[in-house]
Amino acid sequence: FKSRIGIPYIESDLDHSFCAITIQRSSKVVVVPNIMEDTEYSKVGALNGISEGGFYAGAAIRNEDGIALGSLCVLDYEPKTLSKEQIASLEILADQVSKLFELRKKYIQEVENNENLNLKYSELEQFASVISHDLKSPLNNITSLIEILKEENNGGLSEAALTYLEYIDISSKQLKSYVDGLLNYYKTDKLNLSVNEKIDV
Repeated sequence: FKSRIGIPYIESDLDHSFCAITIQRSSKVVVVPNIMEDTEYSKVGALNGISEGGFYAGAAIRNEDGIALGSLCVLDYEPKTLSKEQIASLEILADQVSKLFELRKKYIQEVENNENLNLKYSELEQFASVISHDLKSPLNNITSLIEILKEENNGGLSEAALTYLEYIDISSKQLKSYVDGLLNYYKTDKLNLSVNEKIDV
């Protein structure tokens, strides 16, 4: 029993369960004014210590696929009847319980998805750290070596050689900028698309 009021038991086996019969029936709400006058319910009633009278009303709780998950029921030891409003209320409550089950299932799925996303984000951060070190360090070295080469060969390099070194330096800085952009892309939840930069193709 997921919820109960007025009974001390927390569970029952199928042989002693009124709800097992309710689930098998096709009608949305089952009302048994006198348990001992119903062929199926009287057998279960006798197993539960009901020798005469008794009342049962139950509404099957079904998921989105129409599969019965259980039932919402009302029991009494005296025969009773329900009004149309009461029957409708029982049906509405059963639908509400079904929706709560579905919401809980979806919530659990969302929690699992969130945990998976956090794991992937952690892996992405590690990836960004590796990229930052393994790509940016060699690019920094290239830029530094170009400066050293220029200083050590001050005036000894041809115009063509200086032009080539300048191209290498510019390309290295551009590649470093692309790496920084890639890292910012993975670290930022939303990109600011309003910021534009003109590129000389």
